[in-house]
Amino acid sequence: RSMNQNRYYWGVVIQLFADRCGYERHELHEALKWKFLRVEPEGRLATVKSTADLDTTEFTIYIDQCIRLAAEMGVVIPDAATVTDAIHD
Repeated sequence: RSMNQNRYYWGVVIQLFADRCGYERHELHEALKWKFLRVEPEGRLATVKSTADLDTTEFTIYIDQCIRLAAEMGVVIPDAATVTDAIHD
Protein backbone atom coordinates (compact mmCIF):
# COMPACT_ATOMS: atom_id res chain seq x y z
CA ARG A 1 0.00 0.00 0.00
CA SER A 2 1.15 3.53 -0.57
CA MET A 3 1.59 6.25 2.04
CA ASN A 4 -1.14 8.30 0.33
CA GLN A 5 -3.53 5.36 0.47
CA ASN A 6 -2.74 4.86 4.14
CA ARG A 7 -3.30 8.55 4.93
CA TYR A 8 -6.61 8.55 3.05
CA TYR A 9 -7.73 5.35 4.75
CA TRP A 10 -6.98 6.53 8.28
CA GLY A 11 -7.57 10.27 7.84
CA VAL A 12 -10.75 10.15 5.77
CA VAL A 13 -12.35 6.71 5.46
CA ILE A 14 -11.82 5.48 9.01
CA GLN A 15 -12.20 8.91 10.62
CA LEU A 16 -15.53 9.78 8.96
CA PHE A 17 -16.94 6.27 9.26
CA ALA A 18 -15.99 5.99 12.94
CA ASP A 19 -17.27 9.47 13.80
CA ARG A 20 -20.63 8.91 12.14
CA CYS A 21 -21.18 5.40 13.56
CA GLY A 22 -19.83 5.87 17.07
CA TYR A 23 -16.80 3.62 16.82
CA GLU A 24 -13.26 4.24 17.98
CA ARG A 25 -10.93 4.36 14.97
CA HIS A 26 -8.98 1.23 15.94
CA GLU A 27 -12.19 -0.65 16.74
CA LEU A 28 -13.67 0.15 13.32
CA HIS A 29 -10.40 -0.77 11.59
CA GLU A 30 -10.44 -4.20 13.24
CA ALA A 31 -14.12 -4.74 12.36
CA LEU A 32 -13.54 -3.81 8.72
CA LYS A 33 -10.53 -6.10 8.48
CA TRP A 34 -12.60 -8.95 9.92
CA LYS A 35 -15.37 -8.31 7.40
CA PHE A 36 -13.22 -7.91 4.29
CA LEU A 37 -9.80 -9.46 4.98
CA ARG A 38 -10.79 -12.64 6.78
CA VAL A 39 -9.19 -15.81 5.45
CA GLU A 40 -11.01 -19.07 6.18
CA PRO A 41 -8.96 -22.01 4.95
CA GLU A 42 -10.87 -25.27 4.84
CA GLY A 43 -10.43 -27.21 8.05
CA ARG A 44 -8.56 -24.40 9.81
CA LEU A 45 -9.42 -21.46 12.00
CA ALA A 46 -10.12 -18.12 10.35
CA THR A 47 -7.40 -15.49 10.39
CA VAL A 48 -7.34 -11.85 9.30
CA LYS A 49 -4.83 -10.30 6.91
CA SER A 50 -3.02 -7.16 7.95
CA THR A 51 -3.61 -4.10 5.80
CA ALA A 52 0.15 -3.52 5.99
CA ASP A 53 0.64 -6.67 3.91
CA LEU A 54 -1.64 -5.53 1.09
CA ASP A 55 -0.17 -4.19 -2.14
CA THR A 56 -1.58 -1.01 -3.68
CA THR A 57 -4.16 -2.85 -5.80
CA GLU A 58 -5.36 -4.99 -2.89
CA PHE A 59 -5.54 -1.96 -0.61
CA THR A 60 -7.54 -0.04 -3.23
CA ILE A 61 -10.04 -2.90 -3.41
CA TYR A 62 -10.24 -3.01 0.40
CA ILE A 63 -10.79 0.76 0.65
CA ASP A 64 -13.52 0.56 -1.99
CA GLN A 65 -15.25 -2.20 0.00
CA CYS A 66 -15.10 -0.04 3.13
CA ILE A 67 -16.54 2.96 1.26
CA ARG A 68 -19.41 0.86 -0.13
CA LEU A 69 -20.24 -0.45 3.34
CA ALA A 70 -20.14 3.08 4.73
CA ALA A 71 -22.56 4.21 2.01
CA GLU A 72 -24.92 1.35 2.88
CA MET A 73 -24.88 2.69 6.44
CA GLY A 74 -25.59 6.26 5.29
CA VAL A 75 -22.03 7.55 5.60
CA VAL A 76 -20.68 9.46 2.61
CA ILE A 77 -16.92 9.13 2.17
CA PRO A 78 -15.42 11.62 -0.30
CA ASP A 79 -13.26 10.26 -3.08
CA ALA A 80 -9.51 10.48 -2.48
CA ALA A 81 -9.11 12.86 -5.42
CA THR A 82 -11.37 15.42 -3.71
CA VAL A 83 -9.53 15.39 -0.38
CA THR A 84 -5.91 15.75 -1.44
CA ASP A 85 -5.16 18.10 1.47
CA ALA A 86 -6.17 15.43 3.97
CA ILE A 87 -3.98 12.76 2.43
CA HIS A 88 -0.89 14.88 1.87
CA ASP A 89 -0.61 16.53 5.30
